[in-house]
Amino acid sequence: AQTETIKSGASSDTDEIDVGSVTKKRKTHGGNSDLLVDLMQEQRKRVLQPHPLEVRFTIGNGTKNTEESIAIKLRYFKRLGFVTAATVVGLGETEQNFADATLTQDVLKYLHDEDVGDTIPVPGAEYELKNINMTTKECLDYLKAKEYGRSYRWLQSMCCIEVFHEVGGDTNATNTPPTEQPKLQKLIPDLIKSIQQLWNSRLNLIKQIRALVQKHIDMYLKDQRLPTTRPACSLVQWTALTYEEYVASSPHVDKDLVNGNQLFYRAVVVRGSAKMECLVSISSKFPTESPHWFI
Repeated sequence: AQTETIKSGASSDTDEIDVGSVTKKRKTHGGNSDLLVDLMQEQRKRVLQPHPLEVRFTIGNGTKNTEESIAIKLRYFKRLGFVTAATVVGLGETEQNFADATLTQDVLKYLHDEDVGDTIPVPGAEYELKNINMTTKECLDYLKAKEYGRSYRWLQSMCCIEVFHEVGGDTNATNTPPTEQPKLQKLIPDLIKSIQQLWNSRLNLIKQIRALVQKHIDMYLKDQRLPTTRPACSLVQWTALTYEEYVASSPHVDKDLVNGNQLFYRAVVVRGSAKMECLVSISSKFPTESPHWFI
C-alpha cells in the first residue's frame, strides 16, 4: 500500500461550503433574523470544515497492473472529532465496462458486518451537531454528498480516537480508550490486509461476470487435472437485471434473501432442445455470502 498526504485545493478559513438550508427564525423585535441565520451558517461552516490536508493510501491488485487499484482517502474533522474514509476505485478499460456500481461504491462498508458507517461513533460529535441545528442523519448525508465517505468505528480506532462502546447493538455511555500502541501495530496491518482481500474479491467477481457476459467460461481450475468429459450443456445468455425485474420474474423467491444492494442476473442454459432459466442474486458481501440461484 502506498500512503501520501495531499493538500486539498481549499483553505479551511475561506472555503465556501454548502451546509444545507438553515431554518429561519421569526423576525425578532429588533429585526435581527437575517443576522441570526448568517451566524448559524458561519458556525456550520466552521464545524463541517475538514482539515485542509488529506491522507491517501493506495492498494493494488498484487500484480504490476497499476490500473487496478483502490485508493482510500482519509479526512479529519477537528470540531466533530472523527475521521472519514472514502474510496476511489481504478479499473482497466475492459473491467470498467462490466463493473456494476454496487461492486465499486462503498467497498469499505462491507469490511465488517456491524460497522457500515451509518452512525457517528464518537462522543461529543452529537453535541456539536446539536449546536448547529443538525441531526446525525443530516450530517451523514452531507458527508456523502461531499464525497468525504463514512466515519467507521474501525477507522476511529486506527486513528486512536475514542469511540462509544456498543453492547448488543446499543450505544453504552462508557467510552473505549484509544487503541494502545502495541495493539495499534497489529491493528493497522490487519486492516490493510482485510481491505486488500476485499478488493481482490471484488476484482475477481468483476472478471467472472465479464466472462459470463461474453460467454467465455473457463471450466478448469488452475493446477487441477482436466475432467475426462466436456460439459453437455452451454450458457447462451447472461444478462443483468434490476431489483424490480428480478422480483417480478421470481414471485416465489424469499424476499428476505435479497435486497436492492445486490447484483441480479438472468442466465439461460441449454442442452439440445431443453432450456433452463436461472435467476441469480449476488450479495455485496461476496464471497463471504454465496450467490443465490432461483431455477
